Amino acid sequence: MPTPNALLAVAGASLIAWGDARTPCVIEPTVEIVPAVRQLAAARSRIAALEAENAELKSQAASPLPQPAVAVEPVVPATEITWRTDLATAAAEAAQAGRPLLVHVTQENCAPCVRLRAFWRVPNIVRWHRHFVCVKATPEQAAELGVRSTPTTVVLMGRRELRRFGVVRSEAHYARELQAAYLAAKAAK
Repeated sequence: MPTPNALLAVAGASLIAWGDARTPCVIEPTVEIVPAVRQLAAARSRIAALEAENAELKSQAASPLPQPAVAVEPVVPATEITWRTDLATAAAEAAQAGRPLLVHVTQENCAPCVRLRAFWRVPNIVRWHRHFVCVKATPEQAAELGVRSTPTTVVLMGRRELRRFGVVRSEAHYARELQAAYLAAKAAK
Protein backbone atom coordinates (compact mmCIF):
# COMPACT_ATOMS: atom_id res chain seq x y z
CA MET A 1 0.00 0.00 0.00
CA PRO A 2 1.31 3.50 -0.83
CA THR A 3 2.59 5.78 1.86
CA PRO A 4 0.13 8.26 3.40
CA ASN A 5 -0.55 11.38 1.42
CA ALA A 6 1.17 9.93 -1.67
CA LEU A 7 -0.16 11.32 -4.92
CA LEU A 8 -1.43 8.44 -7.05
CA ALA A 9 -3.29 9.74 -10.10
CA VAL A 10 -5.26 12.51 -11.67
CA ALA A 11 -8.76 11.18 -12.37
CA GLY A 12 -10.78 13.63 -14.37
CA ALA A 13 -11.25 16.71 -12.22
CA SER A 14 -10.52 14.97 -8.95
CA LEU A 15 -7.24 13.98 -7.35
CA ILE A 16 -7.13 10.67 -5.52
CA ALA A 17 -4.81 10.52 -2.51
CA TRP A 18 -4.55 8.33 0.52
CA GLY A 19 -5.61 10.27 3.55
CA ASP A 20 -4.30 7.65 5.91
CA ALA A 21 -3.21 4.04 5.62
CA ARG A 22 -6.77 2.65 5.31
CA THR A 23 -9.15 4.98 3.53
CA PRO A 24 -8.76 6.83 0.27
CA CYS A 25 -10.17 10.30 -0.01
CA VAL A 26 -10.97 12.49 -3.00
CA ILE A 27 -9.50 15.96 -3.08
CA GLU A 28 -10.65 18.60 -5.52
CA PRO A 29 -7.62 19.85 -7.43
CA THR A 30 -6.49 23.37 -6.89
CA VAL A 31 -5.21 25.51 -9.68
CA GLU A 32 -1.57 25.06 -8.47
CA ILE A 33 -1.51 21.23 -8.18
CA VAL A 34 -2.53 20.20 -11.70
CA PRO A 35 0.07 22.41 -13.53
CA ALA A 36 2.74 21.20 -11.10
CA VAL A 37 1.89 17.57 -11.90
CA ARG A 38 2.07 18.33 -15.62
CA GLN A 39 5.44 20.08 -15.17
CA LEU A 40 6.73 17.11 -13.22
CA ALA A 41 5.64 14.72 -15.98
CA ALA A 42 7.29 16.93 -18.63
CA ALA A 43 10.49 17.10 -16.59
CA ARG A 44 10.54 13.32 -16.20
CA SER A 45 10.12 12.78 -19.94
CA ARG A 46 12.93 15.31 -20.62
CA ILE A 47 15.20 13.49 -18.16
CA ALA A 48 14.43 10.18 -19.88
CA ALA A 49 15.24 11.72 -23.27
CA LEU A 50 18.54 13.14 -21.95
CA GLU A 51 19.47 9.79 -20.39
CA ALA A 52 18.82 8.04 -23.71
CA GLU A 53 20.94 10.63 -25.54
CA ASN A 54 23.71 10.23 -22.96
CA ALA A 55 23.64 6.42 -23.37
CA GLU A 56 23.89 6.82 -27.15
CA LEU A 57 26.88 9.18 -26.83
CA LYS A 58 28.60 6.75 -24.45
CA SER A 59 28.12 3.88 -26.88
CA GLN A 60 29.56 6.00 -29.70
CA ALA A 61 32.57 6.92 -27.55
CA ALA A 62 33.18 3.27 -26.71
CA SER A 63 33.19 2.20 -30.36
CA PRO A 64 36.59 2.22 -32.10
CA LEU A 65 37.46 5.13 -34.37
CA PRO A 66 37.31 4.45 -38.10
CA GLN A 67 40.72 3.75 -39.64
CA PRO A 68 41.97 6.32 -42.17
CA ALA A 69 41.97 5.24 -45.80
CA VAL A 70 45.58 6.41 -46.21
CA ALA A 71 48.43 5.36 -43.94
CA VAL A 72 49.26 8.22 -41.59
CA GLU A 73 52.69 8.62 -40.05
CA PRO A 74 52.36 8.77 -36.26
CA VAL A 75 53.22 12.04 -34.59
CA VAL A 76 56.21 11.56 -32.33
CA PRO A 77 56.16 13.90 -29.35
CA ALA A 78 59.21 16.04 -28.78
CA THR A 79 60.42 14.30 -25.65
CA GLU A 80 63.74 12.79 -26.58
CA ILE A 81 66.75 13.57 -28.74
CA THR A 82 67.93 10.83 -31.08
CA TRP A 83 71.64 10.46 -30.36
CA ARG A 84 74.28 8.82 -32.47
CA THR A 85 77.61 7.68 -31.03
CA ASP A 86 79.66 7.07 -34.16
CA LEU A 87 80.84 10.33 -35.67
CA ALA A 88 81.64 8.90 -39.13
CA THR A 89 78.25 7.20 -39.51
CA ALA A 90 76.43 10.31 -38.26
CA ALA A 91 78.39 12.52 -40.69
CA ALA A 92 77.37 10.25 -43.59
CA GLU A 93 73.73 10.33 -42.42
CA ALA A 94 73.81 14.14 -42.16
CA ALA A 95 75.30 14.48 -45.65
CA GLN A 96 72.69 12.14 -47.12
CA ALA A 97 69.80 13.96 -45.36
CA GLY A 98 71.21 17.42 -46.12
CA ARG A 99 71.13 18.33 -42.43
CA PRO A 100 73.88 19.79 -40.28
CA LEU A 101 75.81 17.64 -37.82
CA LEU A 102 75.64 18.72 -34.17
CA VAL A 103 78.47 17.28 -32.07
CA HIS A 104 78.23 17.54 -28.26
CA VAL A 105 81.30 16.99 -26.14
CA THR A 106 80.59 16.62 -22.43
CA GLN A 107 81.99 14.90 -19.34
CA GLU A 108 80.22 13.22 -16.44
CA ASN A 109 81.87 15.22 -13.64
CA CYS A 110 81.54 18.67 -15.22
CA ALA A 111 78.90 20.97 -13.62
CA PRO A 112 78.15 22.98 -16.81
CA CYS A 113 77.85 19.65 -18.69
CA VAL A 114 75.28 18.40 -16.18
CA ARG A 115 73.26 21.59 -16.70
CA LEU A 116 73.52 21.19 -20.49
CA ARG A 117 72.31 17.58 -20.28
CA ALA A 118 69.33 18.75 -18.18
CA PHE A 119 68.33 21.04 -21.07
CA TRP A 120 68.19 17.99 -23.38
CA ARG A 121 64.88 17.01 -21.72
CA VAL A 122 63.17 20.39 -22.35
CA PRO A 123 60.63 20.08 -25.22
CA ASN A 124 61.69 23.33 -26.93
CA ILE A 125 65.34 22.25 -26.93
CA VAL A 126 64.40 18.77 -28.17
CA ARG A 127 62.50 20.36 -31.09
CA TRP A 128 65.56 22.42 -32.06
CA HIS A 129 67.72 19.28 -32.04
CA ARG A 130 65.43 17.70 -34.66
CA HIS A 131 66.96 20.01 -37.27
CA PHE A 132 70.33 18.31 -36.77
CA VAL A 133 71.93 14.88 -36.78
CA CYS A 134 73.10 14.77 -33.16
CA VAL A 135 76.23 13.01 -31.90
CA LYS A 136 77.61 12.50 -28.41
CA ALA A 137 81.32 12.57 -29.11
CA THR A 138 83.91 10.37 -27.46
CA PRO A 139 87.16 11.96 -26.16
CA GLU A 140 88.99 10.68 -29.26
CA GLN A 141 86.40 12.21 -31.58
CA ALA A 142 86.59 15.47 -29.61
CA ALA A 143 90.36 15.58 -30.12
CA GLU A 144 89.85 15.19 -33.89
CA LEU A 145 87.60 18.28 -33.80
CA GLY A 146 90.11 20.29 -31.76
CA VAL A 147 87.92 20.48 -28.67
CA ARG A 148 89.94 21.38 -25.55
CA SER A 149 87.23 22.02 -22.94
CA THR A 150 83.79 20.81 -22.00
CA PRO A 151 81.02 21.36 -22.67
CA THR A 152 81.56 22.22 -26.31
CA THR A 153 79.09 21.98 -29.17
CA VAL A 154 80.34 21.98 -32.75
CA VAL A 155 78.05 22.36 -35.76
CA LEU A 156 79.34 21.01 -39.07
CA MET A 157 77.96 21.02 -42.58
CA GLY A 158 79.97 18.44 -44.47
CA ARG A 159 83.55 19.06 -43.31
CA ARG A 160 83.00 22.77 -42.77
CA GLU A 161 82.59 24.04 -39.20
CA LEU A 162 79.70 26.50 -39.02
CA ARG A 163 79.52 27.26 -35.32
CA ARG A 164 81.12 26.34 -32.02
CA PHE A 165 79.92 27.25 -28.55
CA GLY A 166 80.71 26.21 -25.00
CA VAL A 167 79.00 26.83 -21.69
CA VAL A 168 75.34 27.86 -21.94
CA ARG A 169 73.95 29.98 -19.13
CA SER A 170 70.24 29.18 -19.52
CA GLU A 171 67.68 27.31 -21.54
CA ALA A 172 66.95 30.49 -23.53
CA HIS A 173 70.67 30.99 -24.23
CA TYR A 174 70.97 27.39 -25.44
CA ALA A 175 67.89 27.77 -27.67
CA ARG A 176 69.40 30.94 -29.21
CA GLU A 177 72.67 29.09 -29.88
CA LEU A 178 70.81 26.22 -31.56
CA GLN A 179 68.76 28.68 -33.61
CA ALA A 180 71.90 30.51 -34.73
CA ALA A 181 73.52 27.18 -35.67
CA TYR A 182 70.43 26.19 -37.64
CA LEU A 183 70.36 29.53 -39.49
CA ALA A 184 74.08 29.26 -40.26
CA ALA A 185 73.53 25.76 -41.68
CA LYS A 186 70.56 26.96 -43.72
CA ALA A 187 72.65 29.79 -45.17
CA ALA A 188 75.50 27.37 -45.97
CA LYS A 189 73.31 25.09 -48.12
